[in-house]
Amino acid sequence: MAAEIIRDPVHGFVELEPYEVKLVDSRPFRRLRHIKQLGLTCYVWPGAEHSRFGHSLGVMHLATRVFDGLVGKGLSTRLSWNSEEQERWRRTLRAAALLHDLGHPPFSHATQALMPDDQTHHEEMSAGIVRSTEIEGILKAVGVDVEEVCELIVGEAPAVPQVLVDVLSGDFDVDRMDYLARDSLFAGVPYGSFDSDRLIRCLTLYPESSSKDPPVLALEIGGIHAAEGLILARYFMFSQVYFNKVRRSYDILLTDAMKKVLSASGGRYPSSVDDYLAWDDRSAWRAIEGLAGACNSAHRLLNRSHYRRVHETRELPEASEMDRFLRILAGLKDKYGQDHVIQDDAVQAPHRFLTSSFWVRELDRRFTPLDNPEEPPSRLILSLKPIMQRRVYATVDDEFDEMREFCNSFLTEGA
Repeated sequence: MAAEIIRDPVHGFVELEPYEVKLVDSRPFRRLRHIKQLGLTCYVWPGAEHSRFGHSLGVMHLATRVFDGLVGKGLSTRLSWNSEEQERWRRTLRAAALLHDLGHPPFSHATQALMPDDQTHHEEMSAGIVRSTEIEGILKAVGVDVEEVCELIVGEAPAVPQVLVDVLSGDFDVDRMDYLARDSLFAGVPYGSFDSDRLIRCLTLYPESSSKDPPVLALEIGGIHAAEGLILARYFMFSQVYFNKVRRSYDILLTDAMKKVLSASGGRYPSSVDDYLAWDDRSAWRAIEGLAGACNSAHRLLNRSHYRRVHETRELPEASEMDRFLRILAGLKDKYGQDHVIQDDAVQAPHRFLTSSFWVRELDRRFTPLDNPEEPPSRLILSLKPIMQRRVYATVDDEFDEMREFCNSFLTEGA
């Protein structure tokens, strides 16, 4: 019986075991209450104040649903698990799902470029936190292998079944299932909606039980429209929310301000776990406030004075449009100076849309890759292209109108 039940606005009741309550009450996990899921997106959509704390609970809940569904489709038999091993892996997956975002820096993805030199991704810091804080002891006390949890978090699986890695960080993983639904709900937009119940119900294993190869996550053809829904939700959320021009302007300002805050450590967060955990949105904001008189980015953040867009391409620019953008950008830099313009590229932003290979079981039980060009299970998914939008902002407000006119005249003249 669960030790505690939490009411989640996305998934309803989320159950926690006694040791999981201890994990949630630990210092590293409590910190997630003060790490906004979407940085300063709340400056654009006021409701988007949600944190990594709720998201982590949601990911654990969905991972459990997927695991239990796969067990019902023969996962334990395929991997030769007895009942004890099945329960052990269930606990391991739940722990990894719950703890996977411990390493996020303040304001989440907005300042991820400032991770320590030896930590290229927040997942690596998450694993370091698991290994070197009270979390390690909590896991060991209930027989959960700490290194297996860390492998799942990082996405490398020498000792972990690949199918469990797929559940947490694959093409249709529970992480994006939760953040799309959660971000959409709190931002108050409809773009992140998709049929998660149908998608989870139709997840299955590839290859078939007769194969000696270890299984990976796959999809029954009956769930293809739910899969399309998730892909489109990700596409639209990126286009409409994650790469919103104002939201991205605040990301740029946050990164610049925090570089100055962290100048003593080379413009990066500390690599020491204890020192890193001292940074959350609250401590970062206090530090930014302390720089308001000496840092333009800090001043702009505190006064909600974001950079303004002077020009951008379409989401899917043709080669000629991209070439024209680059010439406009060069012209702006030449006329106004390098420091007066900032370029932002969708290909560099988090959550960008990319198609990928994923196995789908047809009605005749034949498996086909999702991106099979000859007989795709979904022509809609195959037809989608990565968003390659590029944008330029003016850093000097007094020059904005003039720079806009420069861009317009450049376009009119066909330069």
